[in-house]
Amino acid sequence: MVLKKIARILIILFVVLFVILFSAQLYINYYLKNKLAGHLQEQVDIATKHQYNLKIGATNVSIFNRSIDFDDIEFVPKPCNGCKVARYKIIAKNISLDGIGLMNFIKRKSISATSLSFTDIAINIYQSKTRPVKTDTSNVRLSLYKIISKKVNELAIENIRISNTKLKLFKNDSTEVLFSDENDIYISKFLVNSRIDSLERLFVADKFNFNMKTFSYVLPDKLYTIKGKNLTASYADSLVSVDSLELVPNFNKDKFSDVAGKQVSRVKLNSAGVVFSKMNVQLFLEHNWFLAKKLDINALNLNVYRDKNPDFKPVKSISVQEVIRKIPFLIIIDTVKVNNADIIYEHLAKGTKQAGKIYFNNLNGTITGLRNDSNSYTDNKAKLKLRARAKFMNKGKLTVLYEFPLNTVKEVFHCSGKLVNMDMKELNMMLENTVFASIESGRLDTMAFSFNANDQRSKGWMKFLYHDLKVQLINRDDKKQTLKKKILSFLADKFIINDSNPQKGKAPLITDIAYERYPYKFLFYYTWKSLQTGILPALGVKHSEKFINKSDDK
Repeated sequence: MVLKKIARILIILFVVLFVILFSAQLYINYYLKNKLAGHLQEQVDIATKHQYNLKIGATNVSIFNRSIDFDDIEFVPKPCNGCKVARYKIIAKNISLDGIGLMNFIKRKSISATSLSFTDIAINIYQSKTRPVKTDTSNVRLSLYKIISKKVNELAIENIRISNTKLKLFKNDSTEVLFSDENDIYISKFLVNSRIDSLERLFVADKFNFNMKTFSYVLPDKLYTIKGKNLTASYADSLVSVDSLELVPNFNKDKFSDVAGKQVSRVKLNSAGVVFSKMNVQLFLEHNWFLAKKLDINALNLNVYRDKNPDFKPVKSISVQEVIRKIPFLIIIDTVKVNNADIIYEHLAKGTKQAGKIYFNNLNGTITGLRNDSNSYTDNKAKLKLRARAKFMNKGKLTVLYEFPLNTVKEVFHCSGKLVNMDMKELNMMLENTVFASIESGRLDTMAFSFNANDQRSKGWMKFLYHDLKVQLINRDDKKQTLKKKILSFLADKFIINDSNPQKGKAPLITDIAYERYPYKFLFYYTWKSLQTGILPALGVKHSEKFINKSDDK
C-alpha cells in the first residue's frame, strides 16, 4: 500500500510538472508570437531610423531543447532615393537558435547560445550611391546593439554557420554587379554589447570567414569578364583574399578590335593570389571601399596584344591621376606589392601576319600612396610612387621609378631607371616583325635615364652605352634580303648606326630626352617615345625626330 501511495504521488507530481512545463511552453510560444516578434519588429524600425522592416512568419520555442526557431524571415530596406549608406535585404526560410542559456538571461539579461543556423538564405547588398569626401563613417553604419538593447544587454553565440548562401551585390538599386550562389559564412565567439557598439563595430568575433567559392562578372562594355575563386573575407583578421583572379577577354585576338569598334589593346590578366591586409572588411562589404594597409598581388601574368591593322580613332588619353580619381569607390591603400610578375606586349604591325614581342619577367614592384580621397587632391606632397625591378627579355636587369603628384589631373610625372648587361639580339623578337630590322650582334652595357613630363612635353637625359652593334634590314615578306636591302643594310651598319658608345677615343655621349606629347596615347607610349629621343641619337641616327614623331597609328 505504501508503495502504491508513493507511486500515485509521483505520478501526480509528474503530471503536475508536465502540465506546468506544457503550460510554460504554450505561454512562451504565445509570448514570442505576440510579444517578442512584435518587439523585434518595433526595435528594428526604431534602431534603423525607419529604414528597415522586419517580418517574421512564425516563432516557436522549445524549453526542453532550449531553442528558438523563426520561420519565413524578411529583413527588407524601405525605398530610398539617393541613399548615402549601404542597405541589406535578407530573406531566410528558417533561423534556428540552439542551446540558449536561460539563467544568463534571467540574471544578466544576456542571451547566450551554442549555435545559430540559417536555412535557404538570400542576401542582397545595395551599395551606397555616393562616395563621401572623408573617411569618417560614424554616421553610416547599422547598429545591431541598438536593435536588441531595450530588452537585452548582450548577445553571445558560440558558432554561426551559413552555407550555400545566395549573394547579390547591386549598384544603383537595380544594376546587379556581382552574383554568387555558393557562399559559406562561419563565425565563432560572436558577441554584441554596448562596449562593442561604442567602438562602432557591428560585432566582434574570434573568427569571421566569408568564402565565395566562385564568382563572375561581365564588365559593362561586354569586352571582358572578371572571374575569381575562393574570395575570403575575415573581420577578425582584417583580411580579404582571392585565390585566383582573372580578367578574361570575351573575344579572340582577330575579333576583339572589330567588336570594340576601334583599334584597342586587348588585355588578358591572371593572378594566383590577391591579398588585402589590415583592411576594413565591413566597409568593403557595405560600400565597396578599399581601405587597407597593404595589397599583395602574387604571380601576376599580364598579356597585352595590339593589332595595328584596324583604323585608329584618336581619343584624348587621360592621365594616371585622372584614372585614379574616376575609380567609382573610395580607395586608400598604403602599399601595393606585385610579386613575381610576367608581362608580355605583342605588337602586330600593319600588313603583317606575325606579331613582334617584348616581355618583362620576374618583375617585383611596389606602389605607395594609392588613394582617391579628396584630401590628396589638395596636398602638394601627396604622390603615387611606383618602384619596380625586373628582367627585360629574360636577360637585362631593369629598375624603374615613376612618381605622380596627385594634386592634378594633368599628365605630370617623373620617370627614371636603369637597364644593364643585355645581349641586344634579344630585341629581334620585336624588331624583325615591326621595323623589319635585325641585330646581328651588340651588347648593351648601361642605359640610365631620367626625365620629367607634363601634358605638353618631356625633358631629361640619357646615358646609353653599348658596343659591337651590327644591324641589317630584312625583307618585309619572307625575311630574305634583296640586293637593295643588302645595300641599305650595309649603309645602315657602316654609315648610319654607330657600333658603340663611347666610340673609340671619344667620351661617352650623353643625349637629351625631349618629346612633344602625342595626346591620344596613354602613359607607356609617352614613356617609350621619350626614351626613343635619347636612344636614337646615341645610336647615331640622323634626323631621329622625324621617325619618333611619326605615329604608325594615324
